[in-house]
Amino acid sequence: MLKMGRNYFTDEQIDEFKKNKYIKSITKANITFTKEFKQKFYGLLLDGIEPSHALSQLGINYRTLGKRRVDQLAHRIRIQAQREEGFDRKKGRHVGRPKKLTFDSPEEEIKYLKDQLEYQKQEIEFLKKLEALEKKYQ
Repeated sequence: MLKMGRNYFTDEQIDEFKKNKYIKSITKANITFTKEFKQKFYGLLLDGIEPSHALSQLGINYRTLGKRRVDQLAHRIRIQAQREEGFDRKKGRHVGRPKKLTFDSPEEEIKYLKDQLEYQKQEIEFLKKLEALEKKYQ
């Protein structure tokens, strides 16, 4: 099976892209466009303009992006346009460690702690059974 390599941007290409007001950020591997770009690009797509020509009209060299990136960009822009939040970042999508738990009432905290305790008791019982099985089959 032939596996295609990733198309990285050169330093010169990155410098050229950085001059465009529609580029939010760019690395050797990724490019992020502004909300304004996404709105204009989607408008051009709705007008029946091909993605590569739409990019050219917005001052972006589609050849540097490559066919796959152009096709994926057009696909993602169409999907984002249909979302409730549009071209804004998805709401409620948090990355990293969750914030410290807060409770509306002491009763809610007690219920949470009881549930945690019950879960840990079940986990201990499971581990005891697992240990017994391991001893049995050694």
